[in-house]
Amino acid sequence: MHTNAYRTPEQIPRGRVLIVGGGIAGTEVASDLAKSHDVTLAVRTRRAEAHPRQFPTQPRVSPWRRVKIAPEPLYDALRDKGVSIRAETIGVDGAKFAFADGYRQAYQSVVFATGYEAGDEWLPTQPQLQRRIPTATTLPGLFVAGIPVHSQARANTLPGVWTDAARIARFIYARP
Repeated sequence: MHTNAYRTPEQIPRGRVLIVGGGIAGTEVASDLAKSHDVTLAVRTRRAEAHPRQFPTQPRVSPWRRVKIAPEPLYDALRDKGVSIRAETIGVDGAKFAFADGYRQAYQSVVFATGYEAGDEWLPTQPQLQRRIPTATTLPGLFVAGIPVHSQARANTLPGVWTDAARIARFIYARP
């Protein structure tokens, strides 16, 4: 499940839950689930998190301007609620997830809180070169939308993503 589909703890079966991503969405879901589940939060860096944007109330300040605010030690507060904080996940071996710190654990549920970072470093760095099909990767059956190196220069714009998505849909629909 991704955090964009998460609404209540009842959606998640009882048992261990791994939340991948320590940003605002991940920490909010971890806090919510900590009341009823055994929660592990996998993060790339261990630091005090701050809300990255706060909209000022004074009309003379643009709402799009970033305002520095004091960081909240969200990870410490989560630890106080019983949430385990682990290094980033680096793979899965059978039923167990592997973490960068060497820890391994099996989980009944996984919630992805990947936010706005691309998180595409695992994709092939080169687009498919033979029989060039925009949006195709060198991994059979894997297509991507919105990444210029795999499509077109404007792929990371809304019209570009729409074009990529339509191209992928046509390709999948036309398969035997």
